[in-house]
Amino acid sequence: MWNMLKSKPAALAAVPSDQVIPLCYFDDNADLRGMLLSVMLKFDDKLDPDKLKTSLEELLQRNGWRKLGARLRLNDQQILEYHVPETFNESRSAFSFTHEKHDMHIAEHPIASHLPLPTQEPSVTADPYRFHDLMRRPDGPKKLADYLNSDEPQLGVHIVSFDDATLVSISWPHTLFDAGGLKGLLDAWSLVLRGRPDEVLPTHSIESDPLAELGRNATEPCKVADRQLGQWGMMSFGSRYVLDVLWHGVETRMVCVPGVFIRKLREAAIQELKAEMSEGNEQTFLSESDILCAWWTRLAVSHLPPSGTTVTVSNTYDLRGIMAKEMLPADKVYLANACTALPVLLSVKDIAGKPLSFVASAIRRSIRELGTREQVEAMAATVRDTFPKTGHYPIFGDASMHLINCSNWTKGRIFETDFSSAIVPAIGSKFPHSEKQGTPSYTQVCGCFSLELLNGVTIMGKDLDGNFWLSGTLRKGLWAGIEQSLSKAED
Repeated sequence: MWNMLKSKPAALAAVPSDQVIPLCYFDDNADLRGMLLSVMLKFDDKLDPDKLKTSLEELLQRNGWRKLGARLRLNDQQILEYHVPETFNESRSAFSFTHEKHDMHIAEHPIASHLPLPTQEPSVTADPYRFHDLMRRPDGPKKLADYLNSDEPQLGVHIVSFDDATLVSISWPHTLFDAGGLKGLLDAWSLVLRGRPDEVLPTHSIESDPLAELGRNATEPCKVADRQLGQWGMMSFGSRYVLDVLWHGVETRMVCVPGVFIRKLREAAIQELKAEMSEGNEQTFLSESDILCAWWTRLAVSHLPPSGTTVTVSNTYDLRGIMAKEMLPADKVYLANACTALPVLLSVKDIAGKPLSFVASAIRRSIRELGTREQVEAMAATVRDTFPKTGHYPIFGDASMHLINCSNWTKGRIFETDFSSAIVPAIGSKFPHSEKQGTPSYTQVCGCFSLELLNGVTIMGKDLDGNFWLSGTLRKGLWAGIEQSLSKAED
């Protein structure tokens, strides 16, 4: 979030035959420039890496999809742009591809053997960064400058093969696309792999920005505009945030939350709301994601004494749904970033002292009130007004608040990715918890960040056994208390 942390790479000579196209407006900002992401999909089957590679190569040769093979460059105005090679070949491939082969079962590997398995109760299962080296090649990009100063493709695929399992990891700079873009890529890749390329959806034009007008025609003010931090507030909050991260450090853990646990919490929360509301009021709907986000919020502030200190839950909201009838029709894949943040403003004492239904209903109310077409336009207008001043997304709350970022990937259905056509038939699965061959039993996200995302949580989604997987980042030393509280809850 802070300019002093940004690198300023030297310009790399352009290739004259490359097609130069601009990034979409909401893709190029300081926040996204500081994030490189890697996602691992663990399959309890031996997959053929050549089939995975050739099917992805075939996909990225298609019009529109070729964008993913673009190189990232800075122009003279220090604005990012894509340079798409005229042809993809061995010297300039559409994506980087590396493969590690281990002639052993995954349980015999000193690191991969510790990849988490589902649990019967909510549990802290592992540090995902323990497995980061299994997700990328050793010399892979670690900052944006590594793309800008080389001919490195933005998309990287790293496969680790065992006799009975396969780890498929995808890496990319966040400027390329978000979780919705990842879903589009995985869906199309699996269709090509299964011999159904005719079913692959086309992409939105790579030569124009379908969200170019978003935020330019607001018809109403943003409902939380009065809580937006000004420049001094941003500086104060930002300084405190940076010091907190640098002084204390952060730790990330994977958390397994059984579906039955969330269902019980949801049922209880809905009953609490019904008991509180007047007859005829139908605003009692809560999704499983509302409950998960509320549950995490309570964990994230559980170390704080009850007080009136503001807690802002910044809930990431995918725009592809609300914009499906206009700018982002659902019959095309949008390979870019199409998210906004819906702030939920609470206090520590309310989160700690009131029922979980209170927090979950506040999250749902934010979606209902701020997730309308008109408010999405108003928030986009606020973003457009803020970018030139700070280079960052707007933040809502106050300078002394605790900020919790919640990114929910559940709608991406990563656990339903079907790579069954790449299964090597001689060896079957040895893991009884996997109900369907060729789909991931576990997935996680890691990243290289210019500044760690304190108090952030990514809800990876629901596996085929109904378990939710969360990746949370907290101040170093806090996870022990959370593990203890979860253990007490089991007793």
